[in-house]
Order: sequence, then C-alpha cells, then structure tokens
Amino acid sequence: MPLDESDKLRIIDNAINNDESTTLDFKRELYHSDKHHKLIKDVLSMANSFSNDDKFIICGVQENRGGKNNILGINPTNAPDIATYQQLIFNNIEPSIDLLFEILECEGRDIAVFIIKSKNQDKPYCMKKDHTGLKKGEIWIRKGTQQNLATREDIERMYSEKKRAFDTSKITAWFKGTNRDEKLILIAPKPYKLPSQIAEEKIKSILEKRERKRLETEADKRAQQYNLQRLTHPFGYVPYEQQTDLELRENLENVRRTYSEDDYWEVFGVHGVQIQVILKNNENQYLEDVLIEMEIPMDGTFLVADKKPEEPEHDRFRFLKNFSFPSSYPNVETERIKDKVVISNSIGNIRHGIENEAFKEPFIISLFPFAEPHKIECAFRIHAKNLEKSIEIPLFIEVQSSIEVDNKEKNNEDSP
Repeated sequence: MPLDESDKLRIIDNAINNDESTTLDFKRELYHSDKHHKLIKDVLSMANSFSNDDKFIICGVQENRGGKNNILGINPTNAPDIATYQQLIFNNIEPSIDLLFEILECEGRDIAVFIIKSKNQDKPYCMKKDHTGLKKGEIWIRKGTQQNLATREDIERMYSEKKRAFDTSKITAWFKGTNRDEKLILIAPKPYKLPSQIAEEKIKSILEKRERKRLETEADKRAQQYNLQRLTHPFGYVPYEQQTDLELRENLENVRRTYSEDDYWEVFGVHGVQIQVILKNNENQYLEDVLIEMEIPMDGTFLVADKKPEEPEHDRFRFLKNFSFPSSYPNVETERIKDKVVISNSIGNIRHGIENEAFKEPFIISLFPFAEPHKIECAFRIHAKNLEKSIEIPLFIEVQSSIEVDNKEKNNEDSP
C-alpha cells in the first residue's frame, strides 16, 4: 500500500530532526546482501519493541544527536526490489511481519525507509531458522537504541499486553450455510421407524401369526427341517421366518442391542443434520491454541451424536470392513453441565483475515419427529492462549415443524 503525503512528511521530518529511539533507527547505507542478517535482526527487534506506534528504519541518514541529522542519501538504482526484502523477512521471522519499503526524496537526496506498521502486534516474533549468527527461536527486542535478546520478563509482558490489546469485537462466528446474521433453520422430520422397531414388529407379527393358527408345534418341526439350510446362510444367520419360537423370543428380548448400530445410523446418518460454524478473526494477530466450545440447552426435542455415524455392513465380508480411519469428530459431553450438551474441539492457531471452520468435522443433530416450532439459543465460546478471557457469541437455531413447512409449500402451489 503506497504511503500518503502525511506519512511521507512524517518520515522526512524524522530523518531531518529526530534522534534514534525505540521506534526510529538510522543507517548510513542500504542493506545489501552481505548485510541481510542485520536487516533481519533490526526488523525483528523493532517488531518486538514495547510500542504500538509505527516503526521506521531510514537508510541514507547519519544521526547528529540533539541537532539536525546529516542526509547522506542512497543510490536508488542499487536498491533491491521490495519483494526481495519482504521474502527475506518472511523466510526468517515468524509469525509473519507486514514490512513496507519506500524511497523518498529528502533535501534533494534519496533516502530509503523500512516501515513496520503498528498493526504488527502478534508478538513475540522470533527467528524461524538459523541465519548468519542468528539462531532459530531467538527473540530480539529493541529498547531505546539498544538491541538485546528478550528476557523471560519481556516475553511475559508481550503476552500480557497482547491479551489486553486483542479487540474481541473483531471476532465473528456464524452457522455455515447461512448469512452472517441469520439463524440456522432446522426442519423436524416426519415420523419414522427405527430398524429395531421394524425388527420388533416383524418378530411379534410372526409369533402372533403362529399363535393364532396354533402352529407352534408344526413351526418347530419345520424349523428342524431348515437346519440343513442354515449352512447356506453366512455365519449361521437364519431369517426370522425360519427360526423357532424360542429363538424369536430371545431375539425379541435383545432386539435393541442387536440393532443398536442400525438405529444409530437411522437417527444420525439418515435423519441427522451436519452443523458447522464459520469463525473469522478480523484482528491483526493470530488467535493461539484455540479451544472451541458450543453449549446447547437440551430441551427434549433433539439429540446430538456423540460419535460420527457409520452405515452398518451386513454382508458376509463385514469383518474385512471393520477398519476405519481415525475420526476428528468433536468431543460431545452431556453430563458436565446439567440440561446442556457441550460440543468442543481444539483447532490450533486461527490466522487473521480468513474464514475458518470452527470444528474439524461438523457435529450432527437429529430432531425428534414433529418437534414443535421454537428457537434454541446456543453459546459459542472461543478460548485462546492470547485472550484475557473467553469470547462468547450467541448463535440461534430455529426449529420448524415439517407439517408447517408442508402446508406453506401446499399454499404456495395453490396460490395463483
């Protein structure tokens, strides 16, 4: 971004009249390739200084402390491209620093200025790798006109100031698939039967039919005749119609456990809704070591999946398909806070200026059939190492009845 006239006048005034300080440094000549390590150290030290103002390194000036400085000037034709300097800083300092470079005319001569804007507040900045006497991980800091390795007290102060400086109003969050200020709309499904309920009804129907026809004895005899047929069923599975009454009653007693995976898939895999939250950090620094929490009041109209649903396999090669890749599904807690479910996961650092998914994988909600229309207020919380206190953002879910939705659609179709 080019400098405006007021910035240029301020830099020229610094070059002519001001002494070196925490935010101002003078160099007689430009940093050429043999002095690149010095530029890295100077930029690193200034970026870590305890000042929220812009910082300037002006080349082509000799300080005359207490008086007017000597403008020596530089040869602009020998000046490297700004991209060379920016790449040098990017390759050697982390987190990244936004470095500007300009050549200005001052008293008839050209001077070069490196500018570290005040928005670079993601301290501490450190060496990303070794470079000509500078060691990976080193944190240099400028105090007055001196450069030193940062002490533990310096680093603690950097983190403390960063927490106080973080403007939490610049952190925004919204449900994925909605506009930023909109609530998430979920439509309750129409009634459906679980696989265990279907199996239970089938077993009961077979038993009742046999009882009505007084064919229990004959059914047992017939089942014995089917024993040879059992070999044709993988792993000894026998259809309900071919089982004895005793076997059917045992299956009826265990039907919920037998079909637990099928029921889970039906509720969350078939009728569940995947929910993701988009998080944007509009501050000028990272959010560090971020833990996300979504707290939802349990109002008796929905369930939250505590694991990623997987469709059950029912063929003879099922044992070959038991392997699955590790899941990043969020942690779901229902007992930590009474009448509330807490969905959480850690997502590392959140860069500024881009949209991020708050959960590594979406969590899944399944509404009960024909849930009444209502609103659910969720508490979306962000915990981070460089936040003085957690950020809480209210997010809203609106539950709509499938009957109302159907009626609206019908009325729209009927209207001219």
